[in-house]
Amino acid sequence: MMVIKKAELIENIKYSLISIVILMNSFQLVLSWDFNISFNMWIEYVVVLIVLLFSKFKIKNMKNVIIICIVVLIFSINIVFANTLTLKYYVNQFELYALPLLLIFLIDIEDLKKFMKVFYVYNIVNIFLYLLFLFVFSDGVVKDYMTFGYYSIFSISYIILYAFYNRHYKTTIVAFAIIPLIVINGNRGTILVVGMLVSSMLLISSKMHIVKKLLIFILIMIFIFNINSIAKFLLDCTVKVFDVEKTYSITNLYNMLDSQGVGELFGPRYDIYEEAIKEIRQHPILGMGIAGFHNKYGYFPHNIFLDVYSTFGIIIGTIYLIYIILLGLKLHRISIENMQVRILFIFMLSNLMKLLLSKTFIYDPVIWLYIALGNLICSKYKEILNKGKI
Repeated sequence: MMVIKKAELIENIKYSLISIVILMNSFQLVLSWDFNISFNMWIEYVVVLIVLLFSKFKIKNMKNVIIICIVVLIFSINIVFANTLTLKYYVNQFELYALPLLLIFLIDIEDLKKFMKVFYVYNIVNIFLYLLFLFVFSDGVVKDYMTFGYYSIFSISYIILYAFYNRHYKTTIVAFAIIPLIVINGNRGTILVVGMLVSSMLLISSKMHIVKKLLIFILIMIFIFNINSIAKFLLDCTVKVFDVEKTYSITNLYNMLDSQGVGELFGPRYDIYEEAIKEIRQHPILGMGIAGFHNKYGYFPHNIFLDVYSTFGIIIGTIYLIYIILLGLKLHRISIENMQVRILFIFMLSNLMKLLLSKTFIYDPVIWLYIALGNLICSKYKEILNKGKI
């Protein structure tokens, strides 16, 4: 009996440490905002080492080993041909935010259901800390709205999915009620995340008939085509209720809705997209290399497709995007039969939407979580994939 209890304790500690690694940067920032507590992010490698020790270094996910080798090779080639300060920064960011995820998911998650329950608790703690900052420590305007928006929506989206699929409907309703607070104080990318979250919850189901999915898709299309008038109505209501007319997000949303063309809709990003397209045309085969665009212009392309093609060129860029899409198709296939995977798939897919407007795929934690955990899930549920066509 004692052996079983000890094994369960080790398992819970392991899942807690994995959850902490996933949320490490989010915790680091909000603890600094709330309590002026800071810690060195390199400590996550100690956490990763402990998790690997608990698992006796039994590697169950060889796909991540291959990915790590490929990434190291690509970085090495770029360092040889263009060793800039910007590239060194990208390498450092990859080591802090991406590599720990690839390493920690080398091992198997024996009980996925238990891990997700532990991860659920840590996301509740995370969103509590961000709301604490918003209501207690903030002066009414969140200056770092990008960080607040993306890290808040990251946790609340998981809470919504976990609660909904486990039939904790009261928690689901409360979590959905928090979303307006995140949108008001966050950025427009959070709206994309919420849109994908709701759409995926409606369309990705193991029981829903194809006709119902088609009807829901049509309703979503009707909603999208009327989004301008609906959004203005909701914004007017939000402004009246919360008195937040002057916050960055609300002002930005009104400007988007009142825009008269693509340039005004995307604001400064439209110019960035034009620059990225120009560079893709000038470097169609090999691209500009990792951090090449950033080194030249001082920022990244703010769109995953333009970012990938300007970095790697058309051939390698297309191979990378096909890999990302195929991984998604495999996860979708597994998610139809496995509720736990469905939660994780929708969670990761929704948060990937931010890469359409901001961040860079080179070191963004969400896309590396998608790759690292996605590879593990596909290895873990091979029998489901073998029954399908993917």
